[in-house]
Amino acid sequence: SVRDGAGLGWAADHARSVDVPGRVLADPRRVLTRTPGAERWLVPVRVTRVVTRGLVRTGVAEIAVVGGRPWLRARVGAEVGAVGRLVPGDRGARWLALMSALGGPRLIHGPTLPWRLAERLRAGLRRSCSGLPADPAGLLPGLVVGDTVGLPADLERDMRTAGLTHLTAVSGANITIVSGAVLALLDIDVLKRSAD
Repeated sequence: SVRDGAGLGWAADHARSVDVPGRVLADPRRVLTRTPGAERWLVPVRVTRVVTRGLVRTGVAEIAVVGGRPWLRARVGAEVGAVGRLVPGDRGARWLALMSALGGPRLIHGPTLPWRLAERLRAGLRRSCSGLPADPAGLLPGLVVGDTVGLPADLERDMRTAGLTHLTAVSGANITIVSGAVLALLDIDVLKRSAD
């Protein structure tokens, strides 16, 4: 594990600054802050390497990167680099550590084809909802594909209060698998028709 082999857990325990590349696993989620007007976003990232004080160690773990508005550019499936300070994740949390990012994401590689196809479907759903009032337009993509970028802050706050955030907790990876299967079935159907 990264905690045992790559030093990510150790770096988090000692609040070390690290440079990590990893794959974005889900859309950015707004983090509610006590500072009025301050925008912070949480992005789940699967880390494969850790660089701290010139030492490079490899391993695999999920971290949650918390950063400013530039993290809205983080696309699901993209490989990005991030620099920031690590702290341990909560006991029982899905993330080994939390990173407070010192800047925006550094693009290493864009999403691969399955991730791009999934994003095309998600973008189409967002466009379809654009004529709706703000709450339904933000909520519907969240319920269907876990896309919460357009979810109004007050609605997200109300959902947290009511314990309903699990309704929009669909990961980008799950959507990629489902949409990939649908696209594969469509391709098979097209090939059959062209053969007839």
